[in-house]
Amino acid sequence: MEFVLKHTAFAHLREVGSFPCTLNPHEAESLALVGAMIDQVLELHPGAQRLHVGCDEVYYLGEGEASRRWLQQEQNSTGKLCLSHMRAVASRVKARRPSVTPLVWDDMLPDLPEDQLA
Repeated sequence: MEFVLKHTAFAHLREVGSFPCTLNPHEAESLALVGAMIDQVLELHPGAQRLHVGCDEVYYLGEGEASRRWLQQEQNSTGKLCLSHMRAVASRVKARRPSVTPLVWDDMLPDLPEDQLA
């Protein structure tokens, strides 16, 4: 995401303002941006069977103001926050092209119970 978030036009979508490497998952515009990127990639690759949507090395996830408020709720965790965003992105892929399997890196999810990953 850094290649997009480094631009001032998208700086308001950063999880932490001074770091352009992590998207704020609480902003509706964040998912809209990712959705537009997904649409562009799928349009250019009509025969794609899989689409890797990244979601790795999200170093500052949970450190933005909205995330800190969300994490104050006892049942919430950074892993759950990441998984929630991954599910939203995967849903966008499936809505655009149901035959495409979304892929993600799993480095942000190792501490989540298996039942939450299903």
